[in-house]
Parts: sequence; structure tokens; C-alpha cells
Amino acid sequence: WTCDYCNNKFNNWAECLDHEEKCTTKNDHGQKSCFTQFEVNNDRETYLLETSKDGEYLSERQCYIRKHFIEVFKANKTDVAARHSRGAQKLNENQIGFRCAFCMKLKPRDRAAKAICYPSRISRIYQTVADMQRFHFEACSGIPATMMSTYKSLKTTRPRGTIAPQVYWDTSAKDIGLVDSPNGIKVGQEEGMDLFLSQKKDANVEKEHEHEANA
Repeated sequence: WTCDYCNNKFNNWAECLDHEEKCTTKNDHGQKSCFTQFEVNNDRETYLLETSKDGEYLSERQCYIRKHFIEVFKANKTDVAARHSRGAQKLNENQIGFRCAFCMKLKPRDRAAKAICYPSRISRIYQTVADMQRFHFEACSGIPATMMSTYKSLKTTRPRGTIAPQVYWDTSAKDIGLVDSPNGIKVGQEEGMDLFLSQKKDANVEKEHEHEANA
């Protein structure tokens, strides 16, 4: 049984009901707070793909994915060892990866396909996320039903007269400090690192929380 507000899981309906009555993520109207749309994972530092210009160039659905569904992260030694043990494509430490924000608390075998991806270069990010849309998000058991309903209701058409989506995805990746390297996508030195750090998920979620509290 899963709480409708915070997505925590319980062994039975009675426990879940008792929790929902005092769930701290429920607002004064008994609704799920916008703040809780951000899934919080504490296993590592993660970063947002979203930028302030997304709405000018992308569809509503793509904006929603970039803000809520995807976490950007840097591969660590554990990731490298796990991937190589499966005989998968070579992975390097600090290489940039993309993962679904909602199923990282599940065991790997319980996750739908494409839960974690490592695009080889910036020009592959657009297709990588398209593959996650097609093969993962629709099948992911970790995404709350309310969020999936919102996702499906959003428009898939982008603003007219703008640059091609592929071009924007490439440009916006560079705008947050990502660069191509012989060992996959990495964070650029100096200015690139500052830009990337500004995308830290926990800091941006806190800003959203403060904005909601003051609204």
C-alpha cells in the first residue's frame, strides 16, 4: 500500500491509512503538495536537467520530464564496477548518467528497462531521453499514478517558430556545464563545474519549497 501524498509504502491498508491522516506532505486542503512532486533520493548528489528556458523551446511534456522524471548524476566507482561485471559497454568514473528519479529505491531487478542510461555524447541525450520515455516511464512502477496522469495529460507540441528540439537539447546540456570527452559526457572544468553545481537537485527543490510556502 502506498501513501497518496508522499509515495511511502506500507505493509497493509490500515498502516497506510493511519499514515495518510498525518502525512506531512499533505497541504491544508488535503491535497498533495507540489513540492512532493520532486522525488527525493539520498544515495548520491543528483542534478536537474531542467533550465529556465525549457518552456520556450520544448513541449509541456518534455519540460515535465526534464524537471521531475530525470536525475543527472556522475558515475562513481561502484557504478563502474557493477556495469563492467555485467559485460556492458565501458563506463568511466565521473561520466554523466541519466536515471529515473522514481525507482532508485527499488531493487535493480524490479525496475523497468532503461532506468539508468549513459549517453556516449551530448548529441545522444535527446535520443536517450526519448528511449526512456518509450521504454521506461510508461512501465515504471515507482512513478505515482497522479504524476503519470499529469504526464499523459500534457501537450506534446512545442512552441512554434523555435529551433529544432535536438538543437535545444544539445545547447541546454552545454549551458549547464556538460561537455563531450573521450570517456563520455563529463562536467567541464572551471566555469562548467559552477554551472553544473547550480543544477543541484536538493538546492533547487528547496527553492521550490520556499516559493510554495510563500505563495
